Amino acid sequence: MGNKRRYITGLDGIRTLAVLGVILYHLFPQQLPGGYLGVTIFFVVSGYLITDLLNQEWIQTGRIDIVGFYKRRLQRLYPALIVLLASASTYIVLFQRDLLTNLREIIISSVLYVNNWWQISNGLSYFDKFGTPSPFTHIWSLAVEAQFYLIWPFVCLIFYRQARSARRASWFIAGLTIVSALWMAWLYIPGADPTRVYYGTDTRAFSILIGCWLAFVWPSTWLAEKTTFVRHWGMNLLGLASLGYLVYAFITMAFDDTFLYRGGMVLVSIAAAVLVAAVVHPAGDMNKVMTNPVFSWVGTRSYGIYLYQSPVMVFYEAQVGNVNDHLLMNATIEIVIILILSELSYRLFERPLRRMSWAGIKQYGRDFFRFKALPFKRISLFLLIGLCGMTGYALASEPNPVEKKPNQLEEHLKESKERADKQAQETSEPATEQTEPQYDEFGNLIPPTEPEDKTAGDGKFTETQKSFMASLPMTAIGDSMALDALPTLEKTFPQLTMNADVGRQLYATTPIITSMLQTQGIQQNVLMILGTNGSFTEEQFDEVMELLGNRHVYWVNVRVPTGRWQNDVNKMLTKMSKKYPNLTIVDWYSVSDNKPDWFYDDRVHPNEKGQVHFADTITESILKQNNIA
Repeated sequence: MGNKRRYITGLDGIRTLAVLGVILYHLFPQQLPGGYLGVTIFFVVSGYLITDLLNQEWIQTGRIDIVGFYKRRLQRLYPALIVLLASASTYIVLFQRDLLTNLREIIISSVLYVNNWWQISNGLSYFDKFGTPSPFTHIWSLAVEAQFYLIWPFVCLIFYRQARSARRASWFIAGLTIVSALWMAWLYIPGADPTRVYYGTDTRAFSILIGCWLAFVWPSTWLAEKTTFVRHWGMNLLGLASLGYLVYAFITMAFDDTFLYRGGMVLVSIAAAVLVAAVVHPAGDMNKVMTNPVFSWVGTRSYGIYLYQSPVMVFYEAQVGNVNDHLLMNATIEIVIILILSELSYRLFERPLRRMSWAGIKQYGRDFFRFKALPFKRISLFLLIGLCGMTGYALASEPNPVEKKPNQLEEHLKESKERADKQAQETSEPATEQTEPQYDEFGNLIPPTEPEDKTAGDGKFTETQKSFMASLPMTAIGDSMALDALPTLEKTFPQLTMNADVGRQLYATTPIITSMLQTQGIQQNVLMILGTNGSFTEEQFDEVMELLGNRHVYWVNVRVPTGRWQNDVNKMLTKMSKKYPNLTIVDWYSVSDNKPDWFYDDRVHPNEKGQVHFADTITESILKQNNIA
């Protein structure tokens, strides 16, 4: 027992677990659906270390150097963040200008550490895997921590001066933790996108607070180096159990699980705190378990690895035609790139600038211009100046008029959404559009012009088949793919009604189907166009099929070349077709293979030509299922 602070190598092992969870979640979302919980582990570790440091400073000096605290935090966090923002902005300006939109706001909100609230206010979802991905989505977690750092030293000062005991302070922190956790549970709406409660500082504070609480009841410098046999092995078993639970949560706890927001994330935070407690105690063995050269290397670079993982994935996958063709190879390449960039960031920027004082910066400047600076330091400075210059150019740049103007697909989806919403407000029987009669200059009635048939039905389908399709009552439920095809599907199936929305995923569909059954009803034939935005579990699929009952369901499989969930979704649909006799899979994936001229630039949504083939593929499946020759 003493007051000398020590470096606890096992914490690098915990950081390694956390950052690997996050990376593997993005690379293999179906196999590791709970990997995003690595951020929760980071929060707990951060809360513990920061509070433990403040406690020791107060014990040793009787004061808290708040300016020094902020300076240390900035030296630790800012260099790598600035380099990341600068280098990613440079890449965007040079190679991926479609990401210039909102770049200025993203950088400003990131530098000011309010990115989480900026994303919330702009309706950006962490879990919407489709659309134009941002390389800066992950910055939200840095903002949460920074906002906490801003106020926590003052809160601790109040504890030290008013509470005057660790026990009282720990009870107060426990109360704040409960309030934050209950607030998350209250705000969470099952079936809705959980981004607000996932991003919010108020709803995520409990994870950091649990780490802070641990620092008051389990200070690293006041733990006995020797303990009883029972306590020794008790700590080891608890540490191993908590480690096992965290791995289990990574494998099983999907982001759309209601339990996650109503107690599950609290349990993960507690498990992380137990693991931290076991690792920091000098009398236990968990520090050795979590210490090895690989963990030490990854752990010390975990901040840079976390920073670079999202930009690398976004930039790399934009250049690859279909990441699913060689999924493991592409994932390996991305991991290697992330590790290389994080190592360069660590050696060239993070470590040197973290140790540099203002006097050191001035001396470095004098040495640089006298050519006394070491070569790698000169390279670092040149790189930083160049990247900052390109960042300034990026901030001054605006997307060109073509990029700023809503593209054809966006306008098309907006119009289709309005039509689908109008249908939802009407009865289950589709209304027929009425047009005003037109007369020529002599007062004679002009016969209405038949709209152009956008299906490929000219000679492709018999009159019997067309008659069958025209009289077939059908309800379509889907995402933006359904909206994209709505105009063509309406012409092919005049009795069709649709409920669809951009970004919809299967986990959010159960309450929608329940509402439809209670209001406008659902026809005997159901067209499901879901899976474009993410994968789903067998349990979620079963819930939907149970609600639909004995209706015949036609489910369109997916083509998302940039989505790692594409193959998982299609495999799941094939598996489910064997389980449900009333389920028919429409094989759009195979039909659209090697047909780039059928799609918009996103390579997912069919263009006008592709919509024709999309509708025909659905039609052929329905005709075949009903034996209509």
